[in-house]
Amino acid sequence: MWSTLPDSILLESIDQDKEPAELVELGAFPHRNPLAPVELHRVPLPVPTTRRAGWRVTALVLILGSCRATSATTEQLHCLLWAISDTVSASLFTSTWQNRDPRKAPLRKFFPPLEDALKLALAEGLIEPKAKGRYSLSIHGKNYLRLLSSDSELMTEEKTFLAPLRPISTSGMWQKLGITKANGRAETGAST
Repeated sequence: MWSTLPDSILLESIDQDKEPAELVELGAFPHRNPLAPVELHRVPLPVPTTRRAGWRVTALVLILGSCRATSATTEQLHCLLWAISDTVSASLFTSTWQNRDPRKAPLRKFFPPLEDALKLALAEGLIEPKAKGRYSLSIHGKNYLRLLSSDSELMTEEKTFLAPLRPISTSGMWQKLGITKANGRAETGAST
């Protein structure tokens, strides 16, 4: 058994001819008894902020508050929620928004956690479904937005990101991101 242990565990001062119980008594393994059963404990892992339901719902309210008439399509919400979910996404979105290169592919993103955020926001009465896959803030959502806006310490990075984009219109957003409209539907592809 001792020959299978890594050299880092076997100390130079250990006499390998001794039995394991004698080694423990000699203090060769002061950190734990090698004969004791191994105990495993569950340790909660930290959940990233963007994966928390409260953050997603609050970010959704902030995004809708930044859109024209506090209303947006599901596709817009996917793209904007993806953009504020981390600094790399925000940087890519901002650079595309400000310096659209028509030779590059359009920026269109899908953010799966949005679906849960929409369900929670609907259940809480913060948003209302509209025609053609749009959502808008309800009266409760607008009150929540006012509360969020009045506190300068809440969601500061998200507010800073959204401020220069306001008011976000559907057609303006897709134009900035390189998605053209044809026959009333958004299509991918650079403008020609």
